[in-house]
Amino acid sequence: AVYRLVDMVLRPIRTVPVVFDRPVTEFDPFEKTYKIFLLCGEGGTALTSLHTRLYEGSHGAELSPAHPFKPHMTIGTYRDKAEVDQVDVSAVGRFPIKGLVSSLELVRWNGGQLTTIRSVPLASLA
Repeated sequence: AVYRLVDMVLRPIRTVPVVFDRPVTEFDPFEKTYKIFLLCGEGGTALTSLHTRLYEGSHGAELSPAHPFKPHMTIGTYRDKAEVDQVDVSAVGRFPIKGLVSSLELVRWNGGQLTTIRSVPLASLA
């Protein structure tokens, strides 16, 4: 059922141009780690809309209102706050960073591990 939903939602979706324009550090309460994210400005609305459509239906109950979706790219994961505070984010390049989302990873959260169970390419813009 989940695969059918993913296929149905993604069928008309084209690759999404994105711009990551700022870094943020947050505690991930699920993995109990500190993460460095690059937040998505341009393209973020399209990704949020896609995320919302993928969670329509009964499995939407899995979402936590305390942790709303923020379109981002994770660039670092650390166990200790002191470690993450030492990271120089400028090492990833100059902002803004432009990219293209060309696939979606369907993942499973189980026993504290995030595992990819399927990769789905998006249709090309060309």
